[in-house]
Amino acid sequence: MLARKSPSIVVFAILVTAMLCVASCATTRSDENFRLKTARAIGGVTSEQVTISNLHTWMKKSPGGFELAVSPVSANWEAETPKGHYKCESYDWLKRGANCLKQ
Repeated sequence: MLARKSPSIVVFAILVTAMLCVASCATTRSDENFRLKTARAIGGVTSEQVTISNLHTWMKKSPGGFELAVSPVSANWEAETPKGHYKCESYDWLKRGANCLKQ
């Protein structure tokens, strides 16, 4: 006879699997979004010409801790383009574009 697993272990396994799927999808889409926002901020380049590196993202803090969000709220990164090397940041990702400074 097969041993029955605890319902809490099964639910936990399902949640972990779902979180890993969401994280992998968000990472891929996120890079595309950063390239697009960077191209718009710099101007004169397409998102395909932008290479993102040193990407750091974080969630906006609320008084009670961290807020839940589907995508990162704040970020900073570096971008390499045909126009040069840029350092970029965005502190309200869902509402505003990026600010990029040429290095």
